[in-house]
Amino acid sequence: MMKLVRSDLRGSYQGVAMMAFTVSSAVGPIVGGYCLQEAGRLPLWGGCAVAGLVGAALHLMSRQQRNRRAAQLASRDEQTAPPSASTASAQ
Repeated sequence: MMKLVRSDLRGSYQGVAMMAFTVSSAVGPIVGGYCLQEAGRLPLWGGCAVAGLVGAALHLMSRQQRNRRAAQLASRDEQTAPPSASTASAQ
């Protein structure tokens, strides 16, 4: 994920990602328990299966765009990065 973000924004994006995992860990059991109680096992796990398949399909469909974005940012970071100590001493 961090290859898709500008280097100066990586900390912010990582913070948002960790907050999303934390919130989902707190909200998921509550929503899942309510769905299980009101609708039963089949709709709960069927909904999980559909959500997983849709997420996987979207992930696969965006592969080329992610790779293109990662390459674009990598080249930009290489152009703007200060020379490293080993590069400077070699010259």
